[in-house]
Amino acid sequence: RFVALLGAIYALFLLATAPASLLGRAFFLPPGITLEQLEGTVWRGSAAKLNIASSMGPIQIQDVRWAVQWPSLLRGELALKLETAAAAGSLDVARGFGGVRLLHADLAIPAADLAQILPPLAAWQPGGEVHLQSEGFAPHSGSAFVLWSNASLNLSPLQALGDYRLTLGGSADKITARLETQNGKLQLSGNGEYSGQAGMRFSGNASAEPAHAKELQALLATLGQDRGDGVHVFMVHLQ
Repeated sequence: RFVALLGAIYALFLLATAPASLLGRAFFLPPGITLEQLEGTVWRGSAAKLNIASSMGPIQIQDVRWAVQWPSLLRGELALKLETAAAAGSLDVARGFGGVRLLHADLAIPAADLAQILPPLAAWQPGGEVHLQSEGFAPHSGSAFVLWSNASLNLSPLQALGDYRLTLGGSADKITARLETQNGKLQLSGNGEYSGQAGMRFSGNASAEPAHAKELQALLATLGQDRGDGVHVFMVHLQ
């Protein structure tokens, strides 16, 4: 019994001090995600860079820190609280046999910094703040909200275009998206969906408040074609 107890203590010691590099193994990370320059342990550590392969191009997030939420192990999954120097707040994500799911999100990042993470946005030079909120989201259930406040883009002389909300919803085989304008000189709306087979398809409308039509003319023309009533139609399709 004494030998068995010593063995159990030693096993717990090895588990508690397991290096952070173990988190980079395929079991923990879904396809398309890699970590670089890991430090600390599996339970609490950091990575100099998080790389995500996406249909929009490579996504790179600097200085990512995590801490394991111990109760999740009793549910047969590994839940992490994630933080990064690029944003205020945190994400709680879980990895189990059913895949990856978002447990909680309250994360805010300047839009200009987000453009450094998502290179396709850089040409637009976005301004304002982007806020991600969720109380649970997975590809098959739950919801998440992306709020863009005091939005601005380089193709408009206006310092603030408005505030916008993107609502994401999970269903059995796809993720739906709905874009709404909360208030603003630029009016945006649209709907779309993402599935593993069809990729992302999104279509929307853009228009200007009458008092700001001239100032937004160049931006609207870039977004899409005028259907004849001042409303410009735009579409996005990423495989």
